[in-house]
Amino acid sequence: MKRILWVALLSVLWSAGLWSQASPAQCTSDSVVCAYLYQYSGSSLTAVCSAPVGQTPATWSVAASTLTSVAVAANVGTATFASAPGLWQGAQLTLTGGPTGLAASYAITGVSGTTVTIATSGVSNGTYTTGIAASSTSPLTGAAQWNIQLYAYNGSGQVVASHWAGGNRNFTSVCANWASY
Repeated sequence: MKRILWVALLSVLWSAGLWSQASPAQCTSDSVVCAYLYQYSGSSLTAVCSAPVGQTPATWSVAASTLTSVAVAANVGTATFASAPGLWQGAQLTLTGGPTGLAASYAITGVSGTTVTIATSGVSNGTYTTGIAASSTSPLTGAAQWNIQLYAYNGSGQVVASHWAGGNRNFTSVCANWASY
């Protein structure tokens, strides 16, 4: 049902000229995969951030003091970073090092401050701090590599305006700052 509502909403926005895709050269090409993050105020869609996936990887490691640990309990891994990593639910995180089975790529299932959670399988319970490193080619929410489309509503809850953050569709906006545009 939610998927049908999304398709209907996007169709209405498209036909009203209030929705347009990100840069055709980057996010509508068959060879480019893009991440789309949807921002809400209550139940109203207020912004859509989009950015190409697969850019230069961001890296963190225990050795560099940017990754603190990876703890595993009951098939749930929690990676703790020295500061908020800018990752988001659904982003890919690749771990290297650690015990058997931990070195793999994971879809992030949750984010809270400086931690991200992943679903692990076949990894022994424990907290791992030696030789662990992480990387991601997913766009980071704090990096200036997004374009952001913002929406305004009237008192009846109808979309009445749309504009691009920074006045353009360039991939130079910071998704984490969407509310300030």
